[in-house]
Amino acid sequence: MIDQPKTTIHGIQQALRDSARGPQAAILFVADLGFALMMPLLRRNLGENFFSPFLILVMGIFAIAMCAVFKVSPVFISIYLGIIAIASLYHSIVIAKRNRRDEEWYSWYEGDFNIEPLVRKLPKGNDYWFREIVYEPALVLLVGFFIGKLLDPGLGSVFLFSAPWMMLRGMYARMQHRKSILAARDQKIIAEQKLAAISGAPVDETKGYVVKNINNMRPHDKEALAKQMLNEPDFASLSSTSKA
Repeated sequence: MIDQPKTTIHGIQQALRDSARGPQAAILFVADLGFALMMPLLRRNLGENFFSPFLILVMGIFAIAMCAVFKVSPVFISIYLGIIAIASLYHSIVIAKRNRRDEEWYSWYEGDFNIEPLVRKLPKGNDYWFREIVYEPALVLLVGFFIGKLLDPGLGSVFLFSAPWMMLRGMYARMQHRKSILAARDQKIIAEQKLAAISGAPVDETKGYVVKNINNMRPHDKEALAKQMLNEPDFASLSSTSKA
């Protein structure tokens, strides 16, 4: 597209992204699972689609698998899975009550942070992404360290395994969020500046949005492009300016 030009490097980058989509999806899946191991204990007011029966099932299977991998003692397996089950039941009841009240709630909401009261007065404690990328994983890491030292090394290892994947998941979510903001901002700039850009205004007047080589285009090409890009009032305005 003319309003979203790409260099060959961008094309190669996109091809690499496409070819890496499978491994990337696998990494993100593990990151989600790492988060799921702790999520029922860390969040509240979850959305119904986010905390779905399928997620609960996968989370339970993965939790059991990780306990086996890290050789958690049977007593602490029972304690950990019991706490996860109680927390999951609590979230399911909250969702069911919300539905009974016919209360509208964003179904993909990932929940309020339970650590919010603890970190609110810490540096960047009110920053959503800092909580998700730094404070939540740090809490899990700290708890895992003490569980490993004082109670059961295997269960501590489950927590220590979860923490970096939680951080990775948060970083990826932040990156995607930033990309969506930039895309929205670009569309706003295009909507505001395309008339000026196709009129050949300098780049410092169009917030960086340009139609390349517009001043050297043949009149018919420029007219065809303008008709495609502009609405009728802007096209009429450009046509009258060109004739003048």
